[in-house]
Amino acid sequence: MLIFLYMKDVIKCAGKETGFLIFCKLVNILGFFGEVFFIQRIIDFVFLEGKEIEVIFYAMFVFFIFIWQYSSPALSAHIEQKILFRYRMKLEAKIYEKISKVKFEYFENSAILEVMNRILDNPADRMVSSFGKILEIISGAVSTIGVMAIIVKIGVVYMIGIVVLILFLLFLFQQIGKIKSNIFCARMELTRREAYLSGLLFDRELAMEKKLFGYTDYIQKKIEEEIFENEKPLRWKLWQSRIITALYDYFVYLFSASAYLFFLVPLMQGKMELGLYIAIIPALQKIGTYFVGLIDNQLSDLKENENFCKDIHDVFQLEEQYYENKEMMRKDFSVIELKDVTYRYPNAERPIIEKLNLKLEQGHHYALVGKNGSGKTTLIKLLLGLYQPQEGAIFLDGQNIKELSFGELQSRFSVIFQDFGRYAMSIKENIEMGVGSFEGKAEKMQEACAFAGIKEEIEKLPEGYETKLGKLKENSVDLSGGQWQKLAVARMFYSQKPFYILDEPTSALDPVSESEMYTNYANSLKGNSTSLFVSHRLGSTILADQILVLEDGKIKEMGSHQELINKNGIYAKMFLAQRGLYV
Repeated sequence: MLIFLYMKDVIKCAGKETGFLIFCKLVNILGFFGEVFFIQRIIDFVFLEGKEIEVIFYAMFVFFIFIWQYSSPALSAHIEQKILFRYRMKLEAKIYEKISKVKFEYFENSAILEVMNRILDNPADRMVSSFGKILEIISGAVSTIGVMAIIVKIGVVYMIGIVVLILFLLFLFQQIGKIKSNIFCARMELTRREAYLSGLLFDRELAMEKKLFGYTDYIQKKIEEEIFENEKPLRWKLWQSRIITALYDYFVYLFSASAYLFFLVPLMQGKMELGLYIAIIPALQKIGTYFVGLIDNQLSDLKENENFCKDIHDVFQLEEQYYENKEMMRKDFSVIELKDVTYRYPNAERPIIEKLNLKLEQGHHYALVGKNGSGKTTLIKLLLGLYQPQEGAIFLDGQNIKELSFGELQSRFSVIFQDFGRYAMSIKENIEMGVGSFEGKAEKMQEACAFAGIKEEIEKLPEGYETKLGKLKENSVDLSGGQWQKLAVARMFYSQKPFYILDEPTSALDPVSESEMYTNYANSLKGNSTSLFVSHRLGSTILADQILVLEDGKIKEMGSHQELINKNGIYAKMFLAQRGLYV
């Protein structure tokens, strides 16, 4: 079982606390048998021998056993918390590191993304909890074996009777385990949409639309329909599970209660002492409670956590982006060339990029235009190495980018995507995130903010670049959509990479801000820097040295604004149609 592999990590990380936790369980086992022994001696001495001093002595032992039994759960929980704190830092760090390195394609696979999200659900808590439950199962099993050893002295037939009943209980447990496992797997799939719909009701970004359109009742109705549809195929399995579980619990408690009658025969025959008869009943009741907990808690939780461990294992098997762990050098380049590049999304009928050939040279500024769904963002992701072409290749100064580490590619590109990040941190942290330290960074940060058209707005704030953003803290400032986009543009420009890629960088800006940014774009990105920007607003394409028109997965037209207007092709029709909206 995979879960035992992770238990090794828990034990290794816990250190001496593991030994102390095991010690507590050993004391619990000794206390269990000590309770039986001392209660037996107390009864026998009172009724048979009348030794009052010995009775007091044994009663003190029973008293301390009871004190320990009620104290040890809290002590064990405290130790588990210490182990959890230490192990959480180790395991979660490994998971975050792995997820940060897996190939980008996995984040666009809904099934894999769901697994990655699942393993972030308190992974360390589950592992440490499993370790505690395994110790509880072992200690309960040892106690059960010990009671069987006591009973066999009374008579083999009585021991066989108890064993048969336990085997029957284990059979019921196996059936319950199968049904619960099937129910768990089915629920994981069937409740995914239900969880999505529930999330819509609590999404802060959708609060305004909910109020304006008043679709809360509609979503609630959809949730009710999902719950009904989800439960429908599970009802028979749930009914089976409830019946067998009820039968299991019934036999477990009957097992404890019937002991009074079961052992009355050997007591009357003189094969069993009165003290043992009275002492063995609470012990059997505890074993009965142990078996109830086994089915209702420990083993079902372990089964669930075993599935969780499989999820972690599957994520750690995902292929990683080739990424050398070294300082990323900001290297220049001469040319990037795509030769017969084809890319098809999984299950797509036709490629989104097909037999595409393109050459991008240093010091030039390109605009990429095309209809929605023409593959503009896909082409950018191919250039960045986030996607790998199924056919053809991409070369950077004659070297296939497959041979470069992802870090080397990162050192050349700085990007702003349509879906840019909004980080609840300071303005300074938002801009310099992931860039690292370099000489003159304060001046460069101001220059980047000026380029994005947000410098004056930042300097008007009381705390300037140290202003906290978002809504996590009381004194934080929440920016408008356009201001967040300007900040993302500043982050891109601040990184000082030789190739800037801007995917719809002004979608949230007003016309004046957009015009200012493109003016800054024309004036600032000069010299050896290279840029490629995607925009649906074709007025901005006039600033580009060359305009690339993407259609049907290929570059259909390429040239300056005036050249393409004179050609009267795809670009000219798009530009004139858009200009007509403003005339």
